[in-house]
Amino acid sequence: MLHALKKLRERNYIIALDDFELTPDTEGLVAYADIIKLDVLALNDEQLRHHIQQLRLFGVQLLAEKIETYDMFEHCKKLGFDLFQGYFLAKPQVISGRKISENKQSVLQLLSALHDPNIPLDKVERMIASDTLLSFKLLRLVNSVAFGLNREVDSLRQAIMLLGLNKLRNWVNLLALSNLGGKPHELSVTALTRARLCELISRKLQGTASRNRSDGFFTVGLLSTLDAFLDMPLQELLGNLSLSPSLNLAMLKHEGPEGMVLKIVQTHERGEWDKLDWDILKTQGIDPQTLAELYVDALAWVKETMAGLGMTEE
Repeated sequence: MLHALKKLRERNYIIALDDFELTPDTEGLVAYADIIKLDVLALNDEQLRHHIQQLRLFGVQLLAEKIETYDMFEHCKKLGFDLFQGYFLAKPQVISGRKISENKQSVLQLLSALHDPNIPLDKVERMIASDTLLSFKLLRLVNSVAFGLNREVDSLRQAIMLLGLNKLRNWVNLLALSNLGGKPHELSVTALTRARLCELISRKLQGTASRNRSDGFFTVGLLSTLDAFLDMPLQELLGNLSLSPSLNLAMLKHEGPEGMVLKIVQTHERGEWDKLDWDILKTQGIDPQTLAELYVDALAWVKETMAGLGMTEE
């Protein structure tokens, strides 16, 4: 094994040791590793501190995995971990009796108005223009490589006309949510990756109806993380938005084509491969290799898009 790890290092592979526990038998592996993942549920606090102290001597990056709460996330940061992994990123930090903050109320009001099917374009333009940072980021987005336009867009009206209202809603959703403070950068990455993967899978589905509604699949993927951004139950938040009943049911109960795709993506996120119904997926033209390729495509698109927006981790 050591010989194989050495060869991989020589070919510039990044080596991560998963579920690692430091023992005399495993110590020899550390010299070949770039990242060491420690299971914060399997190791107690004393063991974690011991592992961190010893492994720091080797100059590796330490990743805390299976973090399930924000309290554990904050604790792991204080312990000295470099990287973090866990479902807590997509979970709301709901505290009963706490009022929603003023900036979150503003975002919710913007999203509520934007999803009103009867809102005139002039009002959309005025609402976005009233937020300088949002306006700047939207224009930056439209002029980024991700959109590949052959001319520069220098006004909100041009951006709105080029994007169309459905696409505009999706991007303003993301930009407004990403401006909220107190949330890990990775939550924005998770939201955009989920949205993009839902959109890509929808394009693979048989039937023109699904292909023609790809914006709706993107919306479902993106807004399914709304509770994690705003720290309120998703059902309560969706009650404030004028979404179609089918999109609400997709997010709350995984019903309909959008709900089916969202469930696939969320199951994939958790690495629960055995819970995916591959027989049904194959009838829709999606096998394990295809899903993996779509996921890689989504990650590459998200990386390029966020770089174009200047939304990189500080």
